[in-house]
Amino acid sequence: RNKKADKIRMLYWEDNGFWLLYKRNEKSRFVFPGISNDAIVLSISQLQWLLSGMDFTQQEKPEKLYFSRFY
Repeated sequence: RNKKADKIRMLYWEDNGFWLLYKRNEKSRFVFPGISNDAIVLSISQLQWLLSGMDFTQQEKPEKLYFSRFY
């Protein structure tokens, strides 16, 4: 992220190379936890929360659903 936390860049590895992903938030900032290392590892749901502008560190993981029957 940049210093103002309104832009984010991500690298995504696919079979034969990297994708560079870039997003700019024009109205607000991305919410990040305190960064202690050079990289942050996120789950898919945490990444979705981060890109939508939510504080992903305060979100709870939803409970897993178990179905016994399908109609």
